[in-house]
Amino acid sequence: MKHCTACSQDLHITSFHKKGNGYHSQCKTCRNSKNKSWYKCSDYKTRRNTNPPSKRRLQSLYRKGTKQATPPWAKEFKQEYEKLVWLRDDLKCITGEGYHIDHIIPIRGKNVCGLNVPWNMQILPSDINVRKSNRHVSD
Repeated sequence: MKHCTACSQDLHITSFHKKGNGYHSQCKTCRNSKNKSWYKCSDYKTRRNTNPPSKRRLQSLYRKGTKQATPPWAKEFKQEYEKLVWLRDDLKCITGEGYHIDHIIPIRGKNVCGLNVPWNMQILPSDINVRKSNRHVSD
């Protein structure tokens, strides 16, 4: 028998998930309902976006994907990329709106994957780029 810390019941040991050499302190029922309530929570995305470790992890994955999509010979085009960054910042100063450097063919798209090279990049207003997400919009 083992005591569940969530529902305060003494249950058989088979009612608990294994954890390393022992068992979790909460029974399977309590752990499952707790996990489901987290995902059903209406502000799950808000929690995810405001949770710094999660945000850092997503940024790390983005950087890793960008690095993998950059061919070794593309380092020659560093000046072109810097020009795109300068143009994006200049547009922001002139218009006061946010702009993003977008990959025309996304690095991690659903049906197609592109490279991280200057000719696969464009400058878009931030709202349009967010709507586009990682889809390839063909003409």
